[in-house]
Amino acid sequence: MANIQNAVRDTNCAVILLSKKYIESRWCQQEFEECMEEASKDSKYRVIVILMEEVAVLMQENLTPYMKASLHSRTYLDVTDSKLWEKLTKILEKHQTPGAFTLESSTWI
Repeated sequence: MANIQNAVRDTNCAVILLSKKYIESRWCQQEFEECMEEASKDSKYRVIVILMEEVAVLMQENLTPYMKASLHSRTYLDVTDSKLWEKLTKILEKHQTPGAFTLESSTWI
């Protein structure tokens, strides 16, 4: 658990790919909660949630109360959105910090 906490604190942005498998993993649940907690403490910290399945399907899974509340109160991206990469790139570029990797020099697979 300490590794998750350290990793979250050592970055300024988290991208969470929310799927059934992610929801089932206690490590991922911990990661999700750490990221959301960090975002609530630090206004510059960004959490980008990408739904890998329909929100209705995910809401029927065993979401923790924290995950459920976050999905109701946060904006998220949908993997089926044809403009997903455009939106994600715009968000990441907006919150890029000096010295961080540049999206222009990165390759999307």
